[in-house]
Amino acid sequence: MNQPLNDKIMVTQPSGDQTRYVAKMGLSVGDYYEESGFTLAGRSKMTLPILVGRNYFDNSLLVRTSDKNRFKLDCEEDLAALDN
Repeated sequence: MNQPLNDKIMVTQPSGDQTRYVAKMGLSVGDYYEESGFTLAGRSKMTLPILVGRNYFDNSLLVRTSDKNRFKLDCEEDLAALDN
């Protein structure tokens, strides 16, 4: 998937400061869909492919952390992306 870069930000980590580019993408959580900015970083060695920050959920969704995998993917774009 190719997306235009919208911005770049400085991220502070224990290993030092790092500049990351930001791309705007859509994310579906159940029936809720919102476009948000995601910072780009290599995550091939990480457990999760993306991290969703609190800004995505702010004023829109409540999260019950005890529940897992409550929604099935129903967005055709999401399903196609998983096949790649």
